[in-house]
Amino acid sequence: MPILKPAPVARAARSGTILLVEDEEAVRGLVEAILDARGYQVLVADSPAHAITLCRSSNQHIDVLLTDVVMPETSGPELAKQLLAFRPTLRIVYMSGYAGEYLAQEGVNSEGLTLLQKPFSATALEEKIRLVLTQNVAAQAQTSSN
Repeated sequence: MPILKPAPVARAARSGTILLVEDEEAVRGLVEAILDARGYQVLVADSPAHAITLCRSSNQHIDVLLTDVVMPETSGPELAKQLLAFRPTLRIVYMSGYAGEYLAQEGVNSEGLTLLQKPFSATALEEKIRLVLTQNVAAQAQTSSN
């Protein structure tokens, strides 16, 4: 008689809306696919200007800004500062392939900020998103605006 194994349990869908800002198309597409597969709603911007337009034109609540640190128009920290001015409950996750001194110059190596170092796994991405979704919103906003 064959042994029956239970079917794998489907991952529980996550909730939350994430604004993804990444100028590299391949990275943007991969991150969007990962987040979408995990059950998040993803708004996608290919530039900081596009992200600002999305935030201003959308009546939808946005939980997390997931942004690259280094982009042609402006930095991720500068974008976060601009978006927090009119979306103060926005939580921030930075992504970067840079390390050390450069990130410190950009203000991203500060305590309390959430950084996802590139390259990263789907699991690491999901863990960072879950982490910021459970953090105190006021503490995150104050840390990001300093």
